[in-house]
Amino acid sequence: MLFYNFIRSPKYDKIFGEGWVTADDITRINEAAYFKSFEDYDLQVVPASFLEIFLAAFNEVLANGGIVSEGDEFTGVWYKINPQEKANIVKRSLSQNPAAQRLNNLGEAAPTAYRNALGRIVAEGLAADADADDVTSAFEETSSEVPASDRIVRLSDNQASEIAEPIDEIIAMVESQNSVGGGDGIRELILGRLKAGRELIRAAIFSAESLQLTLIVGLRMLVEQYKDHAIGAAAGKLLDLLVEAIRNA
Repeated sequence: MLFYNFIRSPKYDKIFGEGWVTADDITRINEAAYFKSFEDYDLQVVPASFLEIFLAAFNEVLANGGIVSEGDEFTGVWYKINPQEKANIVKRSLSQNPAAQRLNNLGEAAPTAYRNALGRIVAEGLAADADADDVTSAFEETSSEVPASDRIVRLSDNQASEIAEPIDEIIAMVESQNSVGGGDGIRELILGRLKAGRELIRAAIFSAESLQLTLIVGLRMLVEQYKDHAIGAAAGKLLDLLVEAIRNA
């Protein structure tokens, strides 16, 4: 929610600039925008892994025409903002976001509630980052052959589809829960990581570290929170599938 709002804002447009920018520029722009998005909330330290969630929001806007791309292997890929469409895409996404709807219902209390929720989500994210310092740990319980964290993984279309389907199912199950671990913050954190990981899977090319910091961490959190529940079982099964796919990619 935070990242969609920032991408929609004039602040993002100012960082992006007018006209076409290169792929290298996009990397710089999104990294700067990610940290800027927290600026108004007095958060001095933010989770590094949340950058992947920001990029997932950016990729959704890009995929739906809010940011247009042009180019080929010779010219390179260039990007440009489509302002009105960008605003429409973010508006549609937020209209389907339960947290955004809840804040809307809170009216005047929404800003305080939002700051409270954001503070908790960031704290949970920092804790998850600490747990993910050894980025291979998510694989160690299920595989003796741990892929290097800097390895680039490429999936076939069939592999990507096979993995994306259970991700969709798990996301739907988590979204049906009112909270995870007794709070909305953890639920939104997990959903953010799952959705960011899903975008990596759909792209079918990613670094093992990026997947570990998003999808793997999210699934591990679900396994821990839902040990004797269908959600935990589904998350564990998907972890096994991911290990096998990455090992054989």
